[in-house]
Amino acid sequence: MPTTISPALGHAIMTQGGPGAAPGYDAQDFRRLATASLQEGVMGASSFEVVQRSAGATLSVDVKANVADAASGVAALVQGDAVAGQSLYPVAPHSSVINEAIASNSSGNPRIDQVVLEVLDDVHDASGSNIARVRVIAGTASSGATLNNRTGAASLPGSCIRLADVLVANGASSITNSQIRDRRTWACGAYCRIIRNANGAGSSDANASYALTSATIAYLDSVNLAPRIECSGAPVRVRLIGTVAATAITTRTALVSFSPQMDGSGVSGMASIGSNPASNDSSQRITIVSDGLALPCFEWTFTPASGSHVIAPAYAKHDVSGATNAEIFANAARPLVWEIEEIVRQNTANNVTTSG
Repeated sequence: MPTTISPALGHAIMTQGGPGAAPGYDAQDFRRLATASLQEGVMGASSFEVVQRSAGATLSVDVKANVADAASGVAALVQGDAVAGQSLYPVAPHSSVINEAIASNSSGNPRIDQVVLEVLDDVHDASGSNIARVRVIAGTASSGATLNNRTGAASLPGSCIRLADVLVANGASSITNSQIRDRRTWACGAYCRIIRNANGAGSSDANASYALTSATIAYLDSVNLAPRIECSGAPVRVRLIGTVAATAITTRTALVSFSPQMDGSGVSGMASIGSNPASNDSSQRITIVSDGLALPCFEWTFTPASGSHVIAPAYAKHDVSGATNAEIFANAARPLVWEIEEIVRQNTANNVTTSG
């Protein structure tokens, strides 16, 4: 016998009796339609970005609330949390940059404040308002609080997204970009692509390359190839594309192991910074014979916990049969590319239960 779908929120899919007649589409239905295949977060690179006050740093921050996605006209999507199935709210851009004051701190300890974008919908949360708003949620001043440990940061209310963490030092009279950490998630998934056309040390090496010399796992370039990415908990794919070479004219062989890192630890159980590569990580290794070149594309997919993470490539070089050196180029002719892509989609196979 057929079963009619009657959602707890919104109306059934079909409209009967013409426009405006029950059960027609309501705001809940349209939010579901408009935000399918997206997640909570901002739409553009500068949408709701939090920075120091542009007119001169004070005890306040600027929020770029006037920047929207050019195609959709939407600046951000915020998940409603007051009731189950409330769905994502598209937030239109504001008319201008918003300047939000930061409360003074004379406690004797640093404090972590959070700048958030929040939606209120009286139908579902009985707030008495139907608005989107930006506000600052002050934390509790705590000894040793930093942007990394977030000690004393307040719990977030429902129906809001974190835009930034702000470190408010004891006695601070201004907030600069060095005290602000971007915490925006991305509605379409985070993406970062870094192209290096010069080696990290800035040496005069004619090859403009990174010398691969460490026998233990070490960052390839902890300054230029270690971006901080705000992750939503969706799978992340990383790629390292470049040209690797043995630099000594010899008949001996060099082996280079690559290991993607998150916050200094190898992903998926791979070797971490300062440790030796595991014997079974051959999928991330490349062998270079004599003075040969190799054109690797190392790729790995993993699922990080939601939050702010440093995601970077690391390597270890081993002399298999002699003192052979190795390098990875980073110049205009042979650029080095580090790519990080968050995959906003389901990550479970569709045949895990049935097999017929």
